[in-house]
Amino acid sequence: MGPAGKFLDRLLANHDIRRHDLFLTSCVKCRPPQNRNPKRDELECCVTNWLQPQLDAIEPQIVVLAGLIAARHFLDESLVMSEAHGTEQRLQGRHYFITYHPAAGMRFPAAAKAMHADFEKLSGKIRGR
Repeated sequence: MGPAGKFLDRLLANHDIRRHDLFLTSCVKCRPPQNRNPKRDELECCVTNWLQPQLDAIEPQIVVLAGLIAARHFLDESLVMSEAHGTEQRLQGRHYFITYHPAAGMRFPAAAKAMHADFEKLSGKIRGR
């Protein structure tokens, strides 16, 4: 949605990833007050009640964790995005690919550059499967 969604659309297009081949969603299903980061219990509630059932139903080949909140929730609370972006981890039968959140890519040139490299890798993984 909004500028971050447009940034993501450009990333996808630049790396020949078709949006209609994806299911895009969020860890939280509503925006917390003042657009703050979700609290742990809010995130857990949304993942348990909505996101996890969606993932179970869709069975995606790759789950892209865009942003620190998603990556830490699913993989490791101590994850450092600058070290983990562009990598793939397998956990409980799912492949997770880590990258920055599109909003970070819009705000920070280094994150945008990293995301372009990440999406180039992601594109290769999608084509290779």
